[in-house]
Amino acid sequence: MAELYPELADELSCSICLEPFKEPVTTPCGHNFCGSCLGETWAVQGAPYLCPQCRAVYQARPQLHKNTVLCAVVQQFLQAELAQTPPPDGWTAPARADAPAPDARVACDLCLKEAAVKTCLVCMASFCQEHLQPHFDSPAFQDHPLQPPVRNLLHRKCPQHNRLREFFCPEHGECICHICLVEHKACSPASLSQASADLENKLRQKLTVMYGQINGASKALEDVRARQQDVR
Repeated sequence: MAELYPELADELSCSICLEPFKEPVTTPCGHNFCGSCLGETWAVQGAPYLCPQCRAVYQARPQLHKNTVLCAVVQQFLQAELAQTPPPDGWTAPARADAPAPDARVACDLCLKEAAVKTCLVCMASFCQEHLQPHFDSPAFQDHPLQPPVRNLLHRKCPQHNRLREFFCPEHGECICHICLVEHKACSPASLSQASADLENKLRQKLTVMYGQINGASKALEDVRARQQDVR
């Protein structure tokens, strides 16, 4: 795409780093730069602040905002460029069979043969119907909470307390067990199911915003191409 539209690639590149815009911001004089590039330039330069492109002078550092439309245009341009890039020689897409089957059973941790029917959150093991029976027959196991078989049990254990991670702490961005709650009493942990539902809602909202930006970016890209054609 850059080879097909070199002028367009230049228009969508920062004049400081000469790379496609990253988090572009617009100066009061109307020029665009990567937010980090302009920030570093002005941090070194100090007051008065000069526009790197037209040398406009600002005695006080301007309050800059992200150019969301330009950001979406650049992203769409890069995606189109990537789509037109041929894959490396010998590369083949991974077969769907490589992915683990969603209905793969959880094996019993004792016999390693039969499918587990329950996972014990105290024993931290999964049992088939035969080996689960002591949990029903012996009073010693009556206070052991059981739940449907848990896949990848070792990966879901808390390495500090050897308990299943059942909560998510948004402040620390990690899953924790019920013993960890004592250490996170100043945080606002939620159950994994609630945290998953909240994250799903946030992702839906972001997707809605992104689709709107993509629609606006498509129109902006067409406008840029039309202006480029006029220049030619």
